[in-house]
Formats: sequence, structure tokens, C-alpha cells
Amino acid sequence: MQKCNIITEYNINKDKLNDKYKMAFQKLNLLENELQQQQIEQNNLFTEKYSQFNQKYHKNISDIYDFFIKKLLF
Repeated sequence: MQKCNIITEYNINKDKLNDKYKMAFQKLNLLENELQQQQIEQNNLFTEKYSQFNQKYHKNISDIYDFFIKKLLF
């Protein structure tokens, strides 16, 4: 009888540990997903800012080119 109780107690404790492990693993997955989402948002923001800068840069280059072409032609 005592052996049966020990086995039952062992199984109960094992199940509790497995539940704690599963919960910890789920929390870790949620944190990883949140981190990935933040990284995606930061990458999108960087891409947007870089694109804006690149457009301004090319416009400035174009304006400078146009200015010198006008000076040379007139």
C-alpha cells in the first residue's frame, strides 16, 4: 500500500512539474512572439525613415543637377 502511495505522489508531483514547465514554455513563447513583433515594427519604422531620407537625398541631387544644367545652358 505504501509503495502505491509513493507512486501516486510521485505521479502527482510529476504532473505538477509538467504543468509548470508547460506554463513557463508558453510564457517564453509569448515573450518571443512579442519580441519578434517589436523587431518587425522597428524594422518597418527604419525602412520607412530610410525610404524618406533616400527620397529627399535623390530629390536634392536632382535639384542640384537641374541647377547646374540651367547655369550651364543660360
